Amino acid sequence: MRLATLGLATLGLALLAGLPALAAPGDEACQRELFMADAGVAGSYRALELAGSKPEEQCAGWRRQVEALDKAGAAYGRCAVGSLKARKTAEFKSTAADLRRLVSERCKGK
Repeated sequence: MRLATLGLATLGLALLAGLPALAAPGDEACQRELFMADAGVAGSYRALELAGSKPEEQCAGWRRQVEALDKAGAAYGRCAVGSLKARKTAEFKSTAADLRRLVSERCKGK
């Protein structure tokens, strides 16, 4: 009986070891996720600055910026802690909402 229980416990640990680790605040995966989130926002902002003057080019840039802000907000929601988490998620949400309004006003059909 003890041997069977030990075998099940070993099997359970082996299965858990095979699962990908979830990112948690402070761990290396979260640090990388936050770095990539910041890089994504910065990259989409640079692309927006370099976008052409045609409305369809600007609209595409705004949409990419909204997507980057949403991803960054989700990353900070998962991985940041304390006042940084609250501040950054609020900033990303607010900016994304402003850009969504801009897209809905100026980018119909573009």
